[in-house]
Amino acid sequence: MLHVLARVGCIDRERTRLCSATGETGTLASLAPLIGDGRLYSHVMTSDMTLKADGLDGPWMFRVLRWDLWPVVTAEIKTALDERGVTGVSFQMLHTKR
Repeated sequence: MLHVLARVGCIDRERTRLCSATGETGTLASLAPLIGDGRLYSHVMTSDMTLKADGLDGPWMFRVLRWDLWPVVTAEIKTALDERGVTGVSFQMLHTKR
């Protein structure tokens, strides 16, 4: 069992593509006025999240601030898990903008 406590505000609001629960599609920035920024994160789904790399110098494993769906790990952590043959874990590549 893994409990990740660190939260990092690193979503690139201009490049992360989303679909709202009501069917609107766009970027996080473009949907915020339609849904309301306070409720936005509980009303959208994304399969194309983009993170800003300039804010990622801290923890190697974290959750994205206000996004509770999954933890994020760096490539170093993924490589270490792969090398040790850890099972029961799947990964999805996120885009980072430098």
